[in-house]
Amino acid sequence: MILTWPQRINIALGVARALSWLHHLCNLHVVHLNICSRSILLDKNFEPKLSNFGDAKFLNPNNHESLGMSFYIKDGKKDVYDFGNVIFELVTGKLYEELVENSCNNANLSPNPSSFYSAIDKFIIGEGFESEAFMLIKIACECVQPPIGRVLRHPWMGYWEGLQM
Repeated sequence: MILTWPQRINIALGVARALSWLHHLCNLHVVHLNICSRSILLDKNFEPKLSNFGDAKFLNPNNHESLGMSFYIKDGKKDVYDFGNVIFELVTGKLYEELVENSCNNANLSPNPSSFYSAIDKFIIGEGFESEAFMLIKIACECVQPPIGRVLRHPWMGYWEGLQM
């Protein structure tokens, strides 16, 4: 089954909301550690539901001096990276690593959104969603950047307002 653009946006937005809730609003402050297309279930209306919490960690956000807090920061970044991979898969049909491996010896395929334009799924091209797809690729590129200097708190949430559902 080929997902429509509104379905893809809905999935990305639903996963972003779920991660935001797990990382920031849930009293347990959960890091999932296994965000991928296989851990996202879709109901009959294509609403995403996170599953497979087998590797998840529950941490005490009030204990900043514990060793667990440093794991939370590192693991939270893994969730963000994995979310970026899910976005790449929604927009291109491939994971970030596959896109990098399949490029001509990695020529001009950096975490720069413009380098991924040709990889956009052919079912999106020509449907009038190219600018939105490019916006999602920008979000994905931000997520897969090395964690140095990247803000962990909601790096993608500001982009969602311009996307159509």
